[in-house]
Amino acid sequence: MKIKIFLIGVMMFIANYLNASNFKIPSKIDLFQYAISNAVTTGNAISTLYGFPDFRIWGWSRDGKVAYSIERLIDGRGGRVIDFVVFDMITDKIIFELKMDSFDYGDADFKSLYKLSKNKIINAMKKNKIVEKRTNFSAFPIKKNGKTYKCFRNMTINTENKEEDIMEFYGKKIKYDIIITLGEKSKIIKTEDVIVLDVYVCGYFLSPFENRALVVIAEEKFVFEGTELFYNFSGCNLNTGFK
Repeated sequence: MKIKIFLIGVMMFIANYLNASNFKIPSKIDLFQYAISNAVTTGNAISTLYGFPDFRIWGWSRDGKVAYSIERLIDGRGGRVIDFVVFDMITDKIIFELKMDSFDYGDADFKSLYKLSKNKIINAMKKNKIVEKRTNFSAFPIKKNGKTYKCFRNMTINTENKEEDIMEFYGKKIKYDIIITLGEKSKIIKTEDVIVLDVYVCGYFLSPFENRALVVIAEEKFVFEGTELFYNFSGCNLNTGFK
């Protein structure tokens, strides 16, 4: 019995070792290639957009989850940071997050940061039943099963509280809704109150397992030396919720 338990342990160790040794970093995806601006910027605001984070899709689950990572260089301080996330497209909540900072590893590059954290990434994907799948990033509208889904943005600039508009180049305080339409029906999938220079609907990914889309939105915000993109995501069930 003890020998059997020992052999099972050895086999599990070998399996985990092989899984870790075959660790593959997905290719980068340009999330800004199809971006549509909302032209929030007004007055003398100056957009000097130069920060374009790198994005990678790691895989999908069969129950509404997606794993992705975002890489960005840090202005002022220097160095680089990776944010690896498991995102629930049903609740629009992050259910696992791993931040990898080059300052913690002797100013390591992005590739080294991934390899140093590969066991945590693999374990998070296993726990959430994420399957390695690469899917295409596309511009709206979504066309699937003979149906066409369009995406619209409803924007409101808050002009009541002037204190919020600290300086013109910081942007305006706005509320925006992201709306998906199917024929005459529609549903709001995201609502945010933010101070930004601009908002972009970037595109979408389709889940390889479900009739569900991951919608990508970018907010342009002022940072240390100019403006940078900060990506937001929202899940959209293509079967339900349209009224």
